[in-house]
Amino acid sequence: DIIISGASFAGAPVFTTGSNSFISWGVTTENSDNTDFCEEIIQGDYYIKDNKNYPLIKVKEIIKIKGSNPIELEVKYTENGPIFGKNIPSSFSLFREDFENNLPLSLRIGFMRHEFTSYDFYFRIVFAKSPKDFIPYKSQCFLSNYNLLWTSREGQIGYLTLGIINLKKYQNRFCHGFSSQDDIINEIPQDEMLHLTSPKKGYIVTGNNSPASKNYLYKLIGNYNNARAYRVNELLNNYIKNNTKISIKESINIVKDIQDSNAAYILPKYLEIIKRNLNPKELRENKYFQTLKKWNFEFDMESREATLYSLLERNLCTLLLTKKMSKEKAKPVLNYFPYYKFIHGM
Repeated sequence: DIIISGASFAGAPVFTTGSNSFISWGVTTENSDNTDFCEEIIQGDYYIKDNKNYPLIKVKEIIKIKGSNPIELEVKYTENGPIFGKNIPSSFSLFREDFENNLPLSLRIGFMRHEFTSYDFYFRIVFAKSPKDFIPYKSQCFLSNYNLLWTSREGQIGYLTLGIINLKKYQNRFCHGFSSQDDIINEIPQDEMLHLTSPKKGYIVTGNNSPASKNYLYKLIGNYNNARAYRVNELLNNYIKNNTKISIKESINIVKDIQDSNAAYILPKYLEIIKRNLNPKELRENKYFQTLKKWNFEFDMESREATLYSLLERNLCTLLLTKKMSKEKAKPVLNYFPYYKFIHGM
């Protein structure tokens, strides 16, 4: 018999993370760019691609509502995907300043080009007795892009990249759907997707970070944040260095750790800039400088230092962004995108 436990999304018939009597598995988000917002040109019942007209695909969708009448919608598609809006958020101008604000957008998602077989893969891992029961079938999983970690009762551990990773000419999620110049070129072949089994160092870390170095055969484009994985790796190395057995207690401590590696990297550079612009007396009297200098980089809810750092980070981003765009356009960008992205770029 197999005893299965785990967690999933509402409505999904399988466990995306969990364990059975033989295998345990978990995921973090693999943030590669597999979704595009495509700017379209629509004329009546046609969309334009490379100055040619193509008929829109029309699909009737019925949304059932408990205790009320169903809602019927007509969804229009181009070859890129469903059209979902006509007003481009002002934050998009950060990426493509040549966008027209009165043109509709379609949504292009990598897995929509394939037959949906993702649940087939998850059923295999849910009932797996060994890695060979699911690893050969990873190409079935298109939704969504995940870093999957697994361990077996025999002591093996492993990593798989799941999903679709697009290869594109352009370098962001916002493109011209009316031009073949912004078409997806191809996908990384499934047999060349990243994977790892039982590395010599004895552990694998993943936490929304880029799963490959710059030496990888393909250039990965995505919204990666390496800070959490860096911190987890740091904690594990400290345990190993001190010959500490990593039990459930140590695992819980890693999960509860609140030190921010981004802040640990960025703040000393901030403080160095401040030191260059103030004399010794001004530095001694500057309470903000003295407070931040003592910070341990932990984002505790009661931390004055963490609050002060967050304000400093936001203000710096505001200064950087308003050099590129108006304050009105900068506001939604600041609310949507992580600040550290801009600061690392600086």
